[in-house]
Amino acid sequence: MSLISNNPTWYVLLCILAGFLFAGILYYRTEKDGFEPSKRYLMAGLRFLSVFLISFLLLAFLLKLERRRTEKPIVVLLHDNTESLADFSKDNPQWLSKWADFSSDLKNRFDVEHITFGNDISTTNDILFNEKQTNIANALRQIRTQFFGRNLTAVVLASDGIYTAGEHPLQAAENLVVPVFTVALGDTTEYKDVWIHRVNHNRYAFLGNQFPISIELRATQLANTRVVVTIQHEGRTVFSREVNIDKPHFFETIETFQRAEKTGVQRYVISVSAVEGERNILNNRSEIFVEVLDTRRKILLLAASPHPDISAIRNSILESERYEVDLVLDGNLPLPLERYDVVIFHQLPAKTGVMNNLVQQISTRQLPVWTIVGSQTDLNAFNRMNFGVNVQLRGQQGNDAFPHLNTSFTNFTFSDESRNQLFNFPPLNAPFAAYTLAESAQTFLFQRILNVTTDMPLMIANQDLNNRTAVLLGEGIWRWRLHDFLQRQNHDAVDELINKTIQYLSASADRRMFRVNSRTIFDETESIEMDAELYNESHEPVTSAEVTIEITNADGVVYPFTFSPAGTIYKLRAGLLPVGDYTYVARTRLGNQNHQATGSFSVRAMNVEQLNLRADHQLLNLIALQTEAEMVYPNQLDELRNMLISREDAKPVTYVERGFYELIGLRWILFLLILILTVEYFLRRYLGSY
Repeated sequence: MSLISNNPTWYVLLCILAGFLFAGILYYRTEKDGFEPSKRYLMAGLRFLSVFLISFLLLAFLLKLERRRTEKPIVVLLHDNTESLADFSKDNPQWLSKWADFSSDLKNRFDVEHITFGNDISTTNDILFNEKQTNIANALRQIRTQFFGRNLTAVVLASDGIYTAGEHPLQAAENLVVPVFTVALGDTTEYKDVWIHRVNHNRYAFLGNQFPISIELRATQLANTRVVVTIQHEGRTVFSREVNIDKPHFFETIETFQRAEKTGVQRYVISVSAVEGERNILNNRSEIFVEVLDTRRKILLLAASPHPDISAIRNSILESERYEVDLVLDGNLPLPLERYDVVIFHQLPAKTGVMNNLVQQISTRQLPVWTIVGSQTDLNAFNRMNFGVNVQLRGQQGNDAFPHLNTSFTNFTFSDESRNQLFNFPPLNAPFAAYTLAESAQTFLFQRILNVTTDMPLMIANQDLNNRTAVLLGEGIWRWRLHDFLQRQNHDAVDELINKTIQYLSASADRRMFRVNSRTIFDETESIEMDAELYNESHEPVTSAEVTIEITNADGVVYPFTFSPAGTIYKLRAGLLPVGDYTYVARTRLGNQNHQATGSFSVRAMNVEQLNLRADHQLLNLIALQTEAEMVYPNQLDELRNMLISREDAKPVTYVERGFYELIGLRWILFLLILILTVEYFLRRYLGSY
């Protein structure tokens, strides 16, 4: 502990001198006040202390403090909490008590942290084996983040080694930079089993067309056995084939085509007949959902010149079978302009004037337009088109603008997983400019320059009385798609952003005063979320009316809910619903008019944990070896405890925390000063002075 000040140290002598002067003048200029010498000395001393403290505090001294904190070595006990271990739990009812005893034995030497995991992690101690997916890599990654900079000594992973989500866990284990000891749970015995390994199909089909269904059938220890594979739709069998299993480890792909005869979400049940002696029949059945549409939306992509953004945008749109894309670089349209539902301008209107007549024609017709602004954009012509934002350049060099999501944006929703991924995207090259938004525009993404989030828009959505438009104020979206793939081996976040934008624009022709927007398929682990839009006669959004909804399952059970206003729309988070098919009716009343919207959706079962119940101890052993640890079995917990306790690097770490505090801000000094002045005051009053 020490004192630091920018003022010379000899100023303290002045504080002492000031204390003596005040005390001397007050108590020794005359001795006619009748105070006894001892009491005079006491009160003079109190006055000296109060004056000295006040003047000393005015010197603005800082108190430098060092605090030492010792942290014991940390061991994380990471336990698999998924359904694939349910049978192991039944066969080994004492396992959880052994795991708890193992934890207690470690607490004398370590700080023990308990974490369970499925698709995500949880710090609860409840191990119920009820999670629907196993993501080992994600659990290890989150441990690395959560205990970064801490005295993490080791991780103990208790699992069967079967992962059904995320990437291969080996790289995540190596990135922890601490040993990952593994406890091999589950059964590696290969039993008689036949199962639907995977069903490949299109998410969308179009009315009257045929769509493919590819069934991957696997079997073990069932040579010379015949099974029947069937597909059922609406209770009737639409496909059946007998399959001869001719080897102990069997695999066959079965191809078939089905005709889309009815619009909406169609459920198909694929099953394989059970065989005598099968231990697991839950994996003999699988369900797929295909949304049958009337027609595709047509998208026109106009570009001033070739650019990697164009390919990225086109590929993202084509990920959805809802859309067709025509790319035009020379102004020659393959179809009449009125046949297109949405137009995308890439750096149009251009400084070169290319396709200016076509651009003006599209603007005059008030077609829904998404504009990507770049270095070739003619901003003066862009501003005249009233796309919802005015851009006035302040310099020729652009900004490296990272995206920052506006949590108040309500024109369309964005999934939580994509929100998290979006924050880490690389920057776009945005104009260095002053931005002015129209009253009808709403910012979807803000510009984050370095680590500072500004109020400058990076992407906006605009809706006036006649049309919808969107503007991305930067080029380089191809980097987002590449980064998305490098991080997660897919393009889901960028594809969702682009397709949600196209969906928002293509809905602009919908003039209904009340509508409900909902996905058609939910997994059983997902919360049912919807939003609703209500408009008055001027087609302005309204949120003053109450909006209710009744969701009904196939058995007629009704689940009533009420939407909550959120900005210019309504939102509903209904939570989890059982697996099955549902219809809904939403109702509201605005003025003298009643409005109603109907729809349907399905909740599909998550059975991936039942597809393979054979433990993968080879993976667990590989993780242990690659991180310089060991794999043990459930009956070797005592040996594992000894390994952990005997580690030479398992030592406490002492942290020194330094801090600077202003003396004038310390409360105890203020209370001391008040106490001194109060005692002196009451002594003077008591002795007859004032």
